Amino acid sequence: MKHPAEDPLSEFLDSLHEIAINAENKWGRTAQILQTFEELNEFGDALAKYSRGRCIREDLTGEFVDLLIMLAQVKYLFSLPDIGIRRNLRYKLTRLREDIQGDIP
Repeated sequence: MKHPAEDPLSEFLDSLHEIAINAENKWGRTAQILQTFEELNEFGDALAKYSRGRCIREDLTGEFVDLLIMLAQVKYLFSLPDIGIRRNLRYKLTRLREDIQGDIP
């Protein structure tokens, strides 16, 4: 399914679809799931180090991108539907906005 060009989420996910399939074919589903856990942990570690001044923004950016790539692969590994992702994203962003606005006098 093609999406409007102004939808950066779709563009990003579509661009990784073939890579995700090839990665699963090469290393297997379980290995990709484990790699996702590893990237989650590395990003968390980078956040902690950054907050203590022990790494630079470039390190954090690199770990963020690694995690983003793996999360896109998870989308394909589990056949997560675009419509469900969009619906949940809208719902959760709306809820966050409301929570933030609720704290503003």
